Amino acid sequence: MTIYRRLWKTASGAIRRAWIVEWHIDGRRFRRQFKTQSEAAAFAESPDTTRMNSGAQARPLTFSAVTAAYVLEQKSRGLERSTYDSYQRQIQRHIEPKIGSLMIRDVDRMKGLEILDELKSQLTPRYAKVVFSTFKRIMNYAHNVGAIEQNPLTNLRYSASRDSGSIRRYERAKVPSKLLISDLRERIEWGDEINWDYIRRADVVAVLGLFAGLRPSEIRGLKIRNVVSIDNSYYVQIRQRADIFNMIGDVKTPAALRDVPISNRVYTMLQTYIQQQAMPNDGLLLRSRGSDTPIDYSNFVARDWKRFSESSLLKLPPELKKFYDDNWDKLDIAGWQEFGVKDFIEFRIKFGKPAITLHGLRHAYASLEIERGVTPKVLQQRMGHSSYLTTTDLYGHLWKDRTQDKKDAEALDAKVTEIGEMRDLDLEEV
Repeated sequence: MTIYRRLWKTASGAIRRAWIVEWHIDGRRFRRQFKTQSEAAAFAESPDTTRMNSGAQARPLTFSAVTAAYVLEQKSRGLERSTYDSYQRQIQRHIEPKIGSLMIRDVDRMKGLEILDELKSQLTPRYAKVVFSTFKRIMNYAHNVGAIEQNPLTNLRYSASRDSGSIRRYERAKVPSKLLISDLRERIEWGDEINWDYIRRADVVAVLGLFAGLRPSEIRGLKIRNVVSIDNSYYVQIRQRADIFNMIGDVKTPAALRDVPISNRVYTMLQTYIQQQAMPNDGLLLRSRGSDTPIDYSNFVARDWKRFSESSLLKLPPELKKFYDDNWDKLDIAGWQEFGVKDFIEFRIKFGKPAITLHGLRHAYASLEIERGVTPKVLQQRMGHSSYLTTTDLYGHLWKDRTQDKKDAEALDAKVTEIGEMRDLDLEEV
C-alpha cells in the first residue's frame, strides 16, 4: 500500500493538491483520494482497510467489516457526523441483523431482493428507499476496493411495487389545519401574546418557522448578520446550519443557500430581540445560555417549545374549547376531520404534545405562501428544495382549490390589515 501526494493544474491555472492511497489486489490497482495526509494515513492504517487490502479471495470479509470500513471513509471525507451516523444506524437496524455475519462475496442479487421485500413490509416507502440506497452504496464501495468482483445490486432499483414498474410514490406533507394556521398567523403577527419588552427564543423560532419557512437546523445555525435590510426589503439569508450534534456546517443542499423575504414586522421583531440580547453581529441569533454554541435541539423542544405551546398563543378559543369538551366522546374521527382540526385534537388533548411541531411551522409557511398565490417554482426556491418534484410531491395537493384558498387568504389579509390599522391608531393617540 502506497501513500503519495498528487499535484495538478486546473483549466483556469489554479494549482490543486491531494493525497492518494494506492494498493493492488490480484493485479488490479485501486486508489482513494483524500484532502490531507493525515486522512489518507488514517484510512490506510485502519484495521478493516488493512484486512480488505490483503485480498478479497485470500481473506474474505463479512458485510459488517465492509460497513465499518465504508463509515470510516465517510468520516475521512469530512461528511457531517449526523450523515455518516445515519448511514451506520440504518445498516445496524435494518440490514446487519439479516446479513451482518454473511461473507460479502455471498451477498447476491436474490439476497438483495429478499432484503428489499422485507424493508417494504416493515418501513414506510420513503424510509425503505433511503435504507436500500445506503445498502447499495456499501456494496458498491466493496466492489471499488476489490472485496467483490462486481456489485450484484447495481441494476436493482427500488419501486413501491415490483409489479408497478416506475410508478412514483410520494408522501404528502402533514400540513397543520387551516384553522390552526390562521389562528397562529393572526396572533403572532398582530396579537398581544408576544411580549415585545422581552422576546423569548421560542417567539423567534415561531416567527422564523411560520413566516420564513426555515428548517429547525437552519434556524439554529442562523447568524445575526444574515438578518438584513436591502433597498427597503427584508431578508433572512441562509448560509449554514447546525446539525443534531450542534456542529455548524454547510446547508443541506446547494439549493438551500437562499435569501428568504420577510415582512417589516418580522424584521423589526428580530432586530428588537437582537438589541435585547446585546449580542455581537457575528454571533448566532439563537445560542445556548452562556456560550456562542447553537441551542441544543432536544433541550429547546423539551423546555422552551413545550412551554411556548402551552401558552395562550396556542390555546383554543373559548367557543372551540367548549365544543371540544361537549363533543369529544360523541364525534368520531370523520367528524373531527370535517371540523378541520383532527391534528390539533390528537396532539393537544390526547397525547399532550405541542399543537404544532417545529417542522410543522415550515409546512404552515408553505401553506400560507400557496394561499398568497405563489407558483410552485417560487415556493421551491423559498423552501430551499433541490428538486421541483419535491415541492410538488409535498404540497401539490394544496394547489387544488386555488380559488377558494385565494378568497380565504384575501379575507384573512383584510382582517389582519384592519387589526394593524387599529393598533397604529391607538399608538398615535397615545
